[in-house]
Amino acid sequence: MKGKFFQIFFFLIIAFFISKFIPYISFPKIIGATLIFSFFIISFLIPEFGLSLIIFSMLLSPEIKILSFPGRDLVIRLEDILLTIVIFSWIAKVSIEKELTLFRKTPLNIPIILYLLVCILATSINILQKNSRIIPAKSFFNILKYMEYFFLFFMVSNFLKEKKQIKKFLYLFLFVGLIISLYGIYSSGKYGRATAPFEGEIGEPNTLGGYFLLLLGIISGWFLYSDEKYERFILGGLAFIMIVPFLFTLSRASYMAFPFMFLTLFLTKKRKMFLIFLLFFIISFSLIGLPSKVRDRIRYTFTGEKEYPEQVKIGKITFDPSASARVISWRESVSAWKEKPFFGYGVEGLRFIDGQYVKVLVETGIFGIITFLFLLFSIFKSIWGKFKNPADLFYEGVSLGLLASFIGLLVHSIGTNTFIIIRIMEPFWFLTAIVINSPSSQ
Repeated sequence: MKGKFFQIFFFLIIAFFISKFIPYISFPKIIGATLIFSFFIISFLIPEFGLSLIIFSMLLSPEIKILSFPGRDLVIRLEDILLTIVIFSWIAKVSIEKELTLFRKTPLNIPIILYLLVCILATSINILQKNSRIIPAKSFFNILKYMEYFFLFFMVSNFLKEKKQIKKFLYLFLFVGLIISLYGIYSSGKYGRATAPFEGEIGEPNTLGGYFLLLLGIISGWFLYSDEKYERFILGGLAFIMIVPFLFTLSRASYMAFPFMFLTLFLTKKRKMFLIFLLFFIISFSLIGLPSKVRDRIRYTFTGEKEYPEQVKIGKITFDPSASARVISWRESVSAWKEKPFFGYGVEGLRFIDGQYVKVLVETGIFGIITFLFLLFSIFKSIWGKFKNPADLFYEGVSLGLLASFIGLLVHSIGTNTFIIIRIMEPFWFLTAIVINSPSSQ
C-alpha cells in the first residue's frame, strides 16, 4: 500500500513540473487526461466496472455548458464523457477479441437504424435547403445524443451473460434511486419542489418524474414476483420512499402517466389481491390524503389564472397558462409542419416543442413519426414477448415492471420530450437491454 501511495505521489510531482515547463500543458489537463486514459483501460479490461459507473453517474452528474444556441444551451454531463470512453473501450475490445460483436442481433436493430436514418436524412435535407431555422451544430449534437442511447443499448446487450450480473446492475439502479429519492425529499423541503442533484432550485421536475416512473415500474414488477422476503422488504421500502419525492415533483405529466403504469401491473400472475388492496389505498389517499401543494397543482391545471389572455378551453375545461401555452405551441407547430409534411424541419429545426409526438412529427415529418412509432411498437412487442415467455419468475417480474414503466412513459411523453431526455433515456435503454436480452422459456 505504501508503495502504491508513493507511486501516485511521485506521478503528481512529475505532472506538476511538466505543467510548469511545457507551454500549453497545465497540471489539471495532465491529471484529467490521465484519469480518462485510466478509465479507458479499466473499462477495457473490466467492462462491468465501466457500465456500473455509468449507472451511478446517470442522475448524479453535473452539467457543463459547451455551446449556446437560441432558446437553449447545449450541455454535457459527466456520464456523457464516461459513456463515450466506455463505448470506445468496447469498440477496441471488439476489434481485438474476434468472438465479440459490435451490434448483437436484437428485435430492435432495424427499427433503431430506420429511425436514425430518417433523423439524419430529414436534418440533412433542411441543411442543404438552407433552412434558416436550423443550426447544424445543434442538430448534430442532438442526433449524436440519440445515437449515444442506442449505442448504450447495444453495448449492454453484448455484455449481459448471467442473472447474477443482471441483479448486480439492478441493485445499483436501486441504490442510485435511493440517493435521488432522499435528495428529492430534501430539495422539496428546501425549494418547495423535488429536484435531482446538480439541477438547482428550479430543476427539471418532468424529467425527475419520468425517472421515478421508470424505477417505480421496475421495482413494482420485481416485488410482485419475488419470493425472497429481504428482496420484497428492500423493494417495498424503496417504493414507499420514492413516492414522496415523486409527488413533490409537481409534474402533471408524471401524475397523468402514473395510473397507466400502475394498472399495467394487473397483468401479473402473482399477488394480484395485494395490487387490488393497493389500488383502493391509492384511491383513498388521493381523495383525502394528498398534500395540499400536490392537490393545488392538479387543480391549477384546470383553473389557472382567469385573466390570462390566451387560455385554452376544451368544453367546460379551462387550462392554466402553462398547459395552454403548450397546446398553442402544438397547434402552431402542426400548422408549420403542413408546409414540410414528409421530412419536416430536421432535428431541432423549428422551435422548442414540449411534447414528444408533436416534436417528432414536426422535425422529421410523416416518415419520422412512422419510424418512431415502429420503434415504440417494437419495444413493446419485445418486452411483451419476454413477459409472456420468461425463463423464471425473476425475469417475468422485471419484464412486467419494464412493460408498466414503458406504458407510463408513453403517456408521459404526450406533454414531455421523454424519449430524448438523457436522465430518463439512459436508464431506460440500459434496462431495456437487460429485459430484451434475458433468456426465454422457449
